[in-house]
Amino acid sequence: MNDFIYDYARGLNAPYWIQEIRVKTKHGEKTIWSFSVPIQLSYFVVGIITFILMMTVFSSVMAFLYRISSISLTLYWYLPTRLAKFYSEYEPQGKK
Repeated sequence: MNDFIYDYARGLNAPYWIQEIRVKTKHGEKTIWSFSVPIQLSYFVVGIITFILMMTVFSSVMAFLYRISSISLTLYWYLPTRLAKFYSEYEPQGKK
């Protein structure tokens, strides 16, 4: 008979967007199931719009930054994801 002991405290202390169900066995821990909350559509829309604006409207600023350092490559990833995360967490409709 396999004895599985589930530790409920681990699942309760996990962030709301990632939860895992793990069991302790004689051979160590085993993940049975992991699930997460899907990303909102507004996250993708704001991220894509920000990236397009950086490529078109702010292209001269980004080109200048590219010439003096490699920070522009990081900004192409960081700014769209940061703004999209901010917008999806604090939408104007006041959901959260």
